Amino acid sequence: MYNLYRVNLLHILLIGPLLTYIGYYKKDSNYGLKLALGGIVLMIPFVVRLPDLNNLKNKVHLTNLLHWTLILVFLGYISYKFYKNEDIHYQIYNILFVTGIIVIITHIYLLYDKYNQLKKQKFKTKKLK
Repeated sequence: MYNLYRVNLLHILLIGPLLTYIGYYKKDSNYGLKLALGGIVLMIPFVVRLPDLNNLKNKVHLTNLLHWTLILVFLGYISYKFYKNEDIHYQIYNILFVTGIIVIITHIYLLYDKYNQLKKQKFKTKKLK
């Protein structure tokens, strides 16, 4: 459970703002931060577990599949373009900006939801004593 808090905080404090920053400043964004995005993308295979393709009804496995396919490929391609200092269409920057905002909002909600579940659980255990 606590690892999930860390995942949410990582997305709220690092990944979401990084995507938003790069998307907002577009070509003027810091080259080092563009490379940092590539570093984060390279960590996906080491951090995100392989999904169980027979159990995609489980939200965790579906999320892992999303990370291993769409996110890894899309952000990997963009990171490669950043590394080679090649031009990227401005719409891709807009996609990064919106994705960053969505990542932040989604993980704030998930963190808040987990906090409320933990609070209810502690309240039930106190009531039973």
